Amino acid sequence: MNLKSARCRTNSGFTFLGIGCYPFAMRYRFGSHVFDALRFELLCEDAPVALRPRALSLLQVLLEHRERLVTKEELVETVWRGLAVSDSAITVTVRALRNALGRDGAAIETVYGKGLRFCVPVTLESWAVVEGGTSSDGDGPSAIRIGRPSIAVLPFRLIGIAGPHTLLTEALPDDIITSLTQLRSLVVIARGSTFRFPSYDFRLAAVGQELRVRYCLSGTMEIIGERLHLSLELGETQGESVIWRESFETTLRRAHELREEIVYRVANELDRRITSHEIELARLANPDSIDAWGLYHRGSAKVYSHGAWDLDGALADFSRSVALEPTFARAYGRLVHTHWMRTLQGPLEDRPAEVMAMLGAAEQAEMLDPLDPVVLTSVGRAKWMTGQVELARQRFERALELAPSFAQAYASLGGLHVLLGEAEEAQRVNSTAIALSPLDPNMHVWLGTQIAALIQLERYAEAADFADRAVASSKAMISTLAIALIAYDRADRTEAGSRLASQISRRFPNVSASEVGTKFPMIRAHTESVSEAFGKFGLASA
Repeated sequence: MNLKSARCRTNSGFTFLGIGCYPFAMRYRFGSHVFDALRFELLCEDAPVALRPRALSLLQVLLEHRERLVTKEELVETVWRGLAVSDSAITVTVRALRNALGRDGAAIETVYGKGLRFCVPVTLESWAVVEGGTSSDGDGPSAIRIGRPSIAVLPFRLIGIAGPHTLLTEALPDDIITSLTQLRSLVVIARGSTFRFPSYDFRLAAVGQELRVRYCLSGTMEIIGERLHLSLELGETQGESVIWRESFETTLRRAHELREEIVYRVANELDRRITSHEIELARLANPDSIDAWGLYHRGSAKVYSHGAWDLDGALADFSRSVALEPTFARAYGRLVHTHWMRTLQGPLEDRPAEVMAMLGAAEQAEMLDPLDPVVLTSVGRAKWMTGQVELARQRFERALELAPSFAQAYASLGGLHVLLGEAEEAQRVNSTAIALSPLDPNMHVWLGTQIAALIQLERYAEAADFADRAVASSKAMISTLAIALIAYDRADRTEAGSRLASQISRRFPNVSASEVGTKFPMIRAHTESVSEAFGKFGLASA
């Protein structure tokens, strides 16, 4: 990787200057549609409408300036952030927006050679939002509850003379905002509000109070000779604590070239760090007052933590979450994952009921939000488990189109490549997952995929090295341990194989090679090898 990453070396203490911002969430209602600016989503009769972020940005600009014509130059500057864009690209985005609006698409009028105008009546709804999710106005019609964590990304502070690279101080935060919006796990405050803050002299508590957010990302961009040094800091606004710091360094010449890589890595890290922090908050929450998002994060801790799984507890939390918020697509996605895990871990006689529940949750999740990478990855696993391999591949690849740094989607796609015998692609894709999230709680599963791919490539010594890492995990499933046993067998690591066989016998006393092949899709390509390895090391093969 060409980008150098290291721990941040500075800790800036800022004071707030008192710059005013908009502490309101605006909703624009027209025809049968509502555009929610806070959630950055379009609704039709309260159901989310699938639409790309660029088209949503176009709609927001037209609604904000509905009293007048918006010129092409303004659209390029606001929607495309000043980038070079062809007339055909603008036309495609406008067409996609009109198609998504259906009958209401006629609201967008094209004034040829000049620009666009929004030409139907719009009703405004403003909601004053405070931390914790209740309106400062009480329980009236303007009160809303927002359990989803929220973040403000501020423009970066510039140190030194950047010349033509000055644009990066706003371009990088703007790209990060767009990338975070695509992840769907955060309420991301629009740049129109966050960029009203200066890139210096602010306090986290003031950002939280003004923008009503739990988290804030700030940064410093420093020019030293021909090198660019970027320092980032993620803060929690209520307690004014720093959750994460990171620095990136590259040459000025390559700054724009690596811009996309920086954005993807930062967005992935923010999603992971904030999710971990929210999980800790959910653990401390009063069980009687926890909301849908709190239940979601508490359930996530029970299936994604480094400790022991609590699949029954996770199932209960996710079920309560969707009962409280029936349109919570991501909680349905977690239900899919939980049933998938129960299918792998539970007895064979429970498998049909778990599969049916998994498919039902998958259908509901995708119907509610077909553009959420977490949902798409969960749905892909359900398709894979039921033998719909090509549909599974489509979901994983679509998830990566929407969130190119989503490690779980890479890992799921890697496992699918193993099943299809596409070992080189499996090894490449799965290596990307491991690099993106090297401390992931699911690493034992990803290591199993890596071992399987290397065995298919007949790189047995490397496979055995990965097996050493996999078997060290107390959470390693029998599928991972079985594939590790094959690696030791093929690499002539007899002593390691004997130790592993004893471990399997202690942890899974009644397991057989045939049961492993039946329950785990990825093992099916290695069923004969599993049987041979089990027999060689004294385990039941039938």
